[in-house]
Amino acid sequence: MAAEADIKGLRLLLEVGGAMVDTKDRWGHTALDEAKRVNASPVIAYLAPLMLLAAEGKIRCAAKPMAPRLQVLMATQPALLLTAGFPRLYLTPGASQV
Repeated sequence: MAAEADIKGLRLLLEVGGAMVDTKDRWGHTALDEAKRVNASPVIAYLAPLMLLAAEGKIRCAAKPMAPRLQVLMATQPALLLTAGFPRLYLTPGASQV
């Protein structure tokens, strides 16, 4: 989805489905890696702050599977997301692009 710049699909997986942002494909690439490969700017802007939060263990990821899901952070800690650089446009679940 990231390689196709499918922001709607990514949002569905992460916000509704609770997928881990750092999930890797069979070649060891994350969605952010693929978005960068094809220069999918909106997807990069959406995923990069989430990967930073994953690296810090503040969002559900492989290293911290019990950390809050993105949907929970959007509802309870929007300032944390904004501070990490998450686009305000996507702060409301389902807003704009989905």
